[in-house]
Amino acid sequence: LTQFNNNLYEKNGCRFFEVSELEAMEDISNTSLLADYFARRRGALLVDVPHLEELDRVDLFSRAMRTSAARGQVDQIIEQALEDGVI
Repeated sequence: LTQFNNNLYEKNGCRFFEVSELEAMEDISNTSLLADYFARRRGALLVDVPHLEELDRVDLFSRAMRTSAARGQVDQIIEQALEDGVI
């Protein structure tokens, strides 16, 4: 890899950014594009951590209900898939 990077730089006069440089650009732009890229590359999903001081009981209850509803929908899809014998 080092030889490849050296050859690329010598031939084209350019080089790849170091991860630390990409992190600095992300910090300056106040984005999470680098983290999103690495997550997607591995099939993962980034989720922002909520600020606990901003959550109250109503918010927590609402989030719990949405999560339960989504879980129920997934369970129904799994049940339908099992019924048709494909899985």
